[in-house]
Parts: sequence; C-alpha cells; structure tokens
Amino acid sequence: MTSKQDIIDATKRDICGEFIREPVRRSIEVYLIKIFGAIEIRLHKFHNNEEPAGTLSKVGRFTIIWENKNNEWKIVRVISLH
Repeated sequence: MTSKQDIIDATKRDICGEFIREPVRRSIEVYLIKIFGAIEIRLHKFHNNEEPAGTLSKVGRFTIIWENKNNEWKIVRVISLH
C-alpha cells in the first residue's frame, strides 16, 4: 500500500483491538543525525488478544526516523520488522 489513508483504514479494520504492542524495556537506541534529526531503534512484542494470557510472543524490531525542523520533532518514517 502506498496511500496513507489506505494503511490507516486497513489497520483499523484488520488489527485494531486484536493485538497489543508492548515495547521491550531498556531496548531503546537513539542516534542523532547532524542537521536532520535522529533514528530510534527499539524492540517490541505483539500479543494476540485471542490467545491465553502469558502466551509467549516473538520479539521484533522497529525503527523510527525523526526529523527536527524549526525545533519541532516529527516522525518521517516507521519501519517495523516482526
């Protein structure tokens, strides 16, 4: 998908309320990029609400590219690997 609205609609339709995303504590890495912003890398788990409590989840990685423009931080891109 390349349309932002299509991605939002598909997410609401297919996974909202079905999963819980849990960032892994103390897994965050942040690297500043001169004159642009920063890259954030972190681990996370997804839990399926239909599975019994305590069911193990595989750990995945996500990366967020941040831009700092006029002292305002904005997310430019999110990459989720799970």
